[in-house]
Amino acid sequence: MRPFLRSICVHRCQPQQLTAKISGSFNVSGKSRGWGRPIFIALAFAWSSLSLPLMASPPQNIPAHWNWEIQQVGDRPSLRGVVAVNARTIWASGNKGTVVRSTDGGQTWLTVSPSDLSHLDFRDIHAWDDNQAVIMTAGQPAAFYSTKDGGQSWNKVYESPSADAFFDAMELDGGGNGLAFSDPIDGHLLLIKTRDRGQNWEVIPGDKSPQVATGEAGFAASGTSLCLFGSQVWIGL
Repeated sequence: MRPFLRSICVHRCQPQQLTAKISGSFNVSGKSRGWGRPIFIALAFAWSSLSLPLMASPPQNIPAHWNWEIQQVGDRPSLRGVVAVNARTIWASGNKGTVVRSTDGGQTWLTVSPSDLSHLDFRDIHAWDDNQAVIMTAGQPAAFYSTKDGGQSWNKVYESPSADAFFDAMELDGGGNGLAFSDPIDGHLLLIKTRDRGQNWEVIPGDKSPQVATGEAGFAASGTSLCLFGSQVWIGL
């Protein structure tokens, strides 16, 4: 049975050892069951100009218990992406063109959505501080938007010209290097990369991107189906 992978996480267990953890509807190992293809794709691109260090360390000092508080933001959107820059700065994005931001550890939230884009679904978001962030749409138009002033203004920084583009996830590091992938076009995943915090994106040629089976595609899993580790790229399909 072909599992439909929702998310993938790569972390370091021991020096020089990589372990992939996959979440989805099935318990799976490193090979698929019954169809002879890997269930995830590991690509070691030799990008001398794109060196991607370990994205983040595991959380420390996790409390034994949490107190939860329900908070409503905006026009009751369905939030799909979230990123915590630090203990005080958190950004989130979702449908109805929604982007919200907190600078007090989630006590209060400010709606900083792009104007006139309420028809878009922002499935993924990445931020570096309380001013700089980039958001990704799912579906058409397949576009990315960036802000440098805390969401007061947004600029479109990339839009795929293909009507078949459907971006599933993006991943960026603290230095601004990153990658995003879309469902396949002409049998290959569409991959784009950035070196400047998402201000400019470059399409990776199709012959350097994964070839996928007919009908195979990703899942817009709020950015969790793509993981970068050093020079390795892991994509869950």
